[in-house]
Amino acid sequence: MTGKEPWQGDFIENAVNQDWEDITSYGVNLYIADMGNNRNTRRNLGIYVVPWESLSDTRTASATRFIPVHYPEQTGYPPLDRHFDSESLFFADGSLYAITKHRQPVPIQQAEPGANLYRLDSQSESASNALTLIDHHPELTSATAAELSPDGNTLAVLSYTAIWLFERPAEGDAWLSAPSSELLVNVDSARQIEAIAWVDDDTLVITNEQRDLFTAKAPYGN
Repeated sequence: MTGKEPWQGDFIENAVNQDWEDITSYGVNLYIADMGNNRNTRRNLGIYVVPWESLSDTRTASATRFIPVHYPEQTGYPPLDRHFDSESLFFADGSLYAITKHRQPVPIQQAEPGANLYRLDSQSESASNALTLIDHHPELTSATAAELSPDGNTLAVLSYTAIWLFERPAEGDAWLSAPSSELLVNVDSARQIEAIAWVDDDTLVITNEQRDLFTAKAPYGN
């Protein structure tokens, strides 16, 4: 932003950034998804837990836990179907959820329509935790971030071409099957958008790899 110094970020101790993607928070903790898996070959995916109270005046914080995770549907490294990369993490109703980003097999490696919703049902630190497949959306393409609104009624999922807004399911947690709407994105202006957050129940803030900031209003009724 004009006239402002770029934010330098915080250093996270006791953590290694192999391919950090989305972050989310709940209660006293920040959660960092080290789940980037472009080639679908990683066997060390996981989520760091960083207590907010560990954030110091020197812009450092400490990860106190690492929760290793895996997709039980993945049988190859890499698999034939490149459906095991996630850039979206959110917290809802006491659980962490991840949404996958799909690619066509090599050598193409282009985006493939479709996304899966997984839930983390255990948090062992000594053994890898199997993610539970909850839902699928056939059209959602290249999900890059997700976040639940403060009132818990709308899930925003960011892609390169649109913001998807999913209503809370009438029952269960099949968020990707709930009624939804799209806010189309001006791709030329937005460029590579990779993060989304709610300012309040009606307003979203989005940022891209180039550190530009954008705001958007959720349609009335979501």
